[in-house]
Amino acid sequence: MKIEWQQDLATGDEKIDRHHKELLAKVQQLVNACKEGREKTAVLQMLDYLANYVDSHFAEEERFLELYRVANTMQHLKQHADFRRSLDKLRADCVKEGASLAVVTNSLKLTYLWLRDHIQQMDKTMIQAKLDVVVSRG
Repeated sequence: MKIEWQQDLATGDEKIDRHHKELLAKVQQLVNACKEGREKTAVLQMLDYLANYVDSHFAEEERFLELYRVANTMQHLKQHADFRRSLDKLRADCVKEGASLAVVTNSLKLTYLWLRDHIQQMDKTMIQAKLDVVVSRG
């Protein structure tokens, strides 16, 4: 399984796209670690990384949502809150069960699938709202 940046994930905002590329690279590191039998330490590192990533990246996105008065802000914020809850549960499962196959699989699913869907559904709308405001201000 190869996880890499694809152009259809681009939002058009350099900073947001850079964050997303970094996250996908981390997910690929976890996939590689699993192939090499190092998933037990890699999943804990990934979960620690995600906790920090969520704080900084979501703060950036939430600033955009407020600044550009994005139409689907409440739905976007709900997805952020849901992700945070899922991450907290996953971290608790990892502490309880260790880096079981279920924890590793759920880590990959949480990051890759959620990120892909979130970018395509929410983040692109957010960046389009920013572009609309910038264009209207002329």
